[in-house]
Amino acid sequence: MAAPLDSTLTLSDHAFLHALSGWGKGVDPRFWGPFRPAWGVPLRAAREALPGGDPRPAIEQLRREHAAEARPDLARIHPSWLARALQEEPPSVRRAVLANVASPLREALANALGLGPEDLKADRPPRPEALQAVLALWTERLVGDLPERPDDPLAIRALTRLGPRELVRLARSTGLAKWAIASDDASAPTAGARVRLAFFARAFRPIDKKARALAQRDTIAASAGNGDARHGLTRLGWTTVARLLALADPFRTRWALQHLPYPVAKFTRALVPTSSPSPGWLRWEEAALRAAWSRLHDEGRLPDAGDGGGTA
Repeated sequence: MAAPLDSTLTLSDHAFLHALSGWGKGVDPRFWGPFRPAWGVPLRAAREALPGGDPRPAIEQLRREHAAEARPDLARIHPSWLARALQEEPPSVRRAVLANVASPLREALANALGLGPEDLKADRPPRPEALQAVLALWTERLVGDLPERPDDPLAIRALTRLGPRELVRLARSTGLAKWAIASDDASAPTAGARVRLAFFARAFRPIDKKARALAQRDTIAASAGNGDARHGLTRLGWTTVARLLALADPFRTRWALQHLPYPVAKFTRALVPTSSPSPGWLRWEEAALRAAWSRLHDEGRLPDAGDGGGTA
């Protein structure tokens, strides 16, 4: 497998560098001349950091990436996205697709689209070429990618490696961590949450004044209209997850959001900053998410984050 690349580069940059390595020849320094310095300098540095020699690992990596991106893995896409892809299609297309996907996805799609057994019966067998076209095109608005990349940010790992209950658990615990940053007098709704809150309060000492002010603003916004304190904590933590998606490649973020129910993904995307957030604040956001994940892992309630990072 090709060596991991600089995480500041995009997935397209990674593919470009693997293609250069796969070409199997040295790169003349003049090659980099037409590149804008802000792009060409890190790109050239990453290229020179890659091992030379055998081009086959780079070619194999390109093949894996192409296969993953060309045909999305339906097992990694929430059924609500697949139902949405079919909702405007004619009955013939719906029947063709549902007849060629495995159970239980077939049942999930039929329920989501309000289709019964009679709706799925065809008058006659489909033409092979028409069926091939339908099965190739019905997922064209969805994106595929590799299940894991070595430079995935923590938020991407959360969305793609945790189940729904685990995600809620992580968001709520992250909300507690943010609450600990926001106030020395924060309280928690349950005994277990109070233990975690005390842990986070100790872990984040001393707290930067600007970080506290930003955390207080988020806490007020998350609490508005939420009578249940747990819901407020979950929303507070989910805001952190969404903000940290700004650190990921946009294509990778789009792929990761497909793991969520479509309405949740739409809500999450609305929370992702449209402009570059403050690097200092993002460090606090990531520290809160990492501390929450590490604490839950120590309690046996979440798997390891998979990046070797420790508690904040």
